[in-house]
Amino acid sequence: MPLRAKKVYPAQFVYEKPASIEEAVALLDRYKEDARPLAGGMSLVPLMKLRLIQPQYIVDISKIQELRGIRKTSSHVEIGAITTNSEIQDTDWLLSEFPLIRDTVHLIGDVQVRNLGTIGGNISDADPSLDWLPTLIALESDIVIRGVKGERTVAAGDFLVEPYTTVLAPDELVTSIRIPLPKGKTHGAHIKIERRTGDFAVAIAACQLTLDGSGKCSKARIVIGAVSPLPVRAVSTEKELAGKILNESTIASAAEKSKNDLEGADILSDVKATAEYRTAMVPVIVKRSIISAVTGQSTEGKSGAHRD
Repeated sequence: MPLRAKKVYPAQFVYEKPASIEEAVALLDRYKEDARPLAGGMSLVPLMKLRLIQPQYIVDISKIQELRGIRKTSSHVEIGAITTNSEIQDTDWLLSEFPLIRDTVHLIGDVQVRNLGTIGGNISDADPSLDWLPTLIALESDIVIRGVKGERTVAAGDFLVEPYTTVLAPDELVTSIRIPLPKGKTHGAHIKIERRTGDFAVAIAACQLTLDGSGKCSKARIVIGAVSPLPVRAVSTEKELAGKILNESTIASAAEKSKNDLEGADILSDVKATAEYRTAMVPVIVKRSIISAVTGQSTEGKSGAHRD
């Protein structure tokens, strides 16, 4: 008799479907740690099926329209928390102004994941190997949070406390992400290494560069993800690039400096990759991200594992 896979179902829970942000945070405040918000469910539902988490209450925020959409002001772009990756991918003006966002969203999962997965859910899941947080840190973004006591903002770099733990209180939700509009001539790229297309990342490099009128790098923000429990700023590389023309030798020298920023970090080692491999790949993908940013070559449909 052939073996059949055992069906796995979540434990029983109470389902709530608030119509507004205020109602949603009130429910989260009432149920505290026993509740979990649900948007796309790309991370939450599998964990519930495996019974790794067993919330007693599910607060479905997927139909709260205040949490959806992409808006541009004179100073920033605001992306609603339940805006899906596909909605971001289909917003041409956003991808044109932010090549780093373009590269990031193209490399997230597969079509099904992009159709259901949300940007707010991605960062709230706080998995070290997910794509959005390194990009948002590189873009100097703010995370907008709402709770029963009102609204607050947190810099993207301060949002993650430790793996799978954010600064969110039990009654709070991410409502949007604010990304400042780029000043001057900016370039960006997102490179990741994965075992196979759509898999969790082994290493990520998110790069945002600003060039002055003479072509020199006036500002660089490079963030390394998926190699340690928290994203790491490649500050040594950023300093090496500042004030220089970004040619082959300059980029190669700066990328090697990224090793310095891993000193003292707890490098991850798991079934996807060893700590040694991740460490060796960091200067490689940092270099590729800078080159991709400078040349304007999109990483759509590619990952660092498949590029020369």
